[in-house]
Amino acid sequence: MYSALVELMQPEIDEAVQKARDEASSVTEAREKVVAVNNAIKKLNMSKEKACAFMDITPAQYDAYVKIYKNAKNSD
Repeated sequence: MYSALVELMQPEIDEAVQKARDEASSVTEAREKVVAVNNAIKKLNMSKEKACAFMDITPAQYDAYVKIYKNAKNSD
């Protein structure tokens, strides 16, 4: 009976696992971008705009990455 239930639920399980992987990947990417931009700002005395350009992202994308990263940290 257990195996029948798992077989029946497998598509939902696979979808949930993929969603968790995608979210983890997004958080990892967000963290890397935020850390890199912040390091450029602090260590290289760059403006936010120059640091973002250096990382090939826009300031708006940086702000979105900050939100993703902060939300992930707060949910831990």
